[in-house]
Amino acid sequence: MPGRPPRYAGEFDHLLNALSTRPRTLVLDEAQWLSSDLPEYVRYFWDDPHTQRAVIFVGVEGCHATLRREPMLSSRMFIWQHLTRLTPEEVLTVVPLFHPVWGTPPPPLPMSTPPTATSGSVRG
Repeated sequence: MPGRPPRYAGEFDHLLNALSTRPRTLVLDEAQWLSSDLPEYVRYFWDDPHTQRAVIFVGVEGCHATLRREPMLSSRMFIWQHLTRLTPEEVLTVVPLFHPVWGTPPPPLPMSTPPTATSGSVRG
């Protein structure tokens, strides 16, 4: 979403209402660092019957425990998925399918690309 992020809950409500004109997916990354107020707020707008919103929480170690501490939120989780790190062989299989740019370079290139080259979106 372009523009400055909302600073206050009322601004966030307005943004979410504007985005609710069609089905949307909200992805909350680094969910292990969520403040205690945010899960309650997510539950609030998730339960709004006038919208079609999906919420995906993404996090590392501690994410599951953080979300489980909020029973009213965790009871609404449809699926808990644990993903493990790809092996080097899996990287060479999956990365070319992820983006067409990676479909043509020789196999050693994806393995030698530093994480800084992807602005943190791919971590080793």
